[in-house]
Amino acid sequence: SDEARRVSLVKGGKSMESGQGSRKIRSFILFDEEVQFSWIQKATSNFRLLRVLSLRYAKIVKLPDAVTYLFNLHYLDLRHTEVQEIQQSIGKLRKLQTLDLRETFVEQLPEEIKFLTKLRFLSVDVDCDPSNLHRHFPRFQATRICSEFYLLTDLQVLGDIKAGKHVVTNLSRLTQLRCLGICDVKQDHMEKLCVSIKSMPNLVRLGIVSHGEDEILDLQHLGHVPDLEWLHLRGKLHGAGATSNLQNFSKLRYLSIGWSRLQVDPLPAISHLSNLAELYLQKAYDGLLMTFQAGWFPNLRELGLADMDQLRSIDIEAGTMPNLSILVLCGLQNMISVPVGFKYLTSLQILRLWDMPKEFMERTHAEDHVYVKHIHQIRYHALRVKRWKFTSLQRSEKKEMALSDSKTVTERS
Repeated sequence: SDEARRVSLVKGGKSMESGQGSRKIRSFILFDEEVQFSWIQKATSNFRLLRVLSLRYAKIVKLPDAVTYLFNLHYLDLRHTEVQEIQQSIGKLRKLQTLDLRETFVEQLPEEIKFLTKLRFLSVDVDCDPSNLHRHFPRFQATRICSEFYLLTDLQVLGDIKAGKHVVTNLSRLTQLRCLGICDVKQDHMEKLCVSIKSMPNLVRLGIVSHGEDEILDLQHLGHVPDLEWLHLRGKLHGAGATSNLQNFSKLRYLSIGWSRLQVDPLPAISHLSNLAELYLQKAYDGLLMTFQAGWFPNLRELGLADMDQLRSIDIEAGTMPNLSILVLCGLQNMISVPVGFKYLTSLQILRLWDMPKEFMERTHAEDHVYVKHIHQIRYHALRVKRWKFTSLQRSEKKEMALSDSKTVTERS
């Protein structure tokens, strides 16, 4: 009706007049993926008072020009669309506070973004791993941001932007940031990047992805980030003390380290992070043995160990990880027997085995079954021509499934 203020369109967009009852609409959320671009263009041209616009999953490859004339717009969501570029006219939306471009194809933001000085949330990434297997480097392609992005001083969330000499330096001006995701980081960027991070007293989420698998992320300059709760690192870590300063982040609840290829077991350095609830290590360690000692990781709920090709065994002592409920093992090609210490993980509810050796899989319901019999659910996943075959030990059913999505620092809802 003409009195509608908030509209959510689930189905029926094709049969609905695009200008119908749109004069007073303040919020429009589109759930109908079948609506054509022409309909969206016509509809948005009538939404003059619109403050919230979500076109998530819409089949569009560009932002409708009419949207850049919605001068009252505060929130614009284009996530999971095929939008490839943002027009320069985006700079007209001076009241915009949220611009969500995650999982689009936007590789560069226009200079006119600098005029959106009320922006608090700016997130954009380009998926480089359409298989959704999350085993590629990098998982996402960084997006180039305008040179004067530092004028957006109200930003609280920024990611995933492409690093550069001036970018890592000018980040220091964004003192209100709570979440930062930065990719394509080179070794000679790290010192200035760490200095900039120190100027962000409210930072709680941080993601750093290196320029390449062999590019070193030197964490010695990172120092203490007092309120950091979420840390995602992708890149080579070097030296005996490569992870030692992570123990200073006492509030960490989530830690993901990938492609670090450490020669020393990283667990002792982070074992006493008492608030840590989720820990993921992917290609993080090149050693043969990992050890979880008694008393370590008292509040850990989820643990993932993936693609550590040299790892042959995991030593798990009684009293370690007393609250662990989900354990994921993926692509540990040299691990052929079930760790005896699994029997000490009495809180474990779900064990997920992705692309593990055939012998390991077989032993879970044969000679090593005694170590896993207390686990409520064991899920087996094997790669079959770009599909994952899923089998549950507790149920005889089998079904095809795709891996669920997971993101970097700005994957937040």
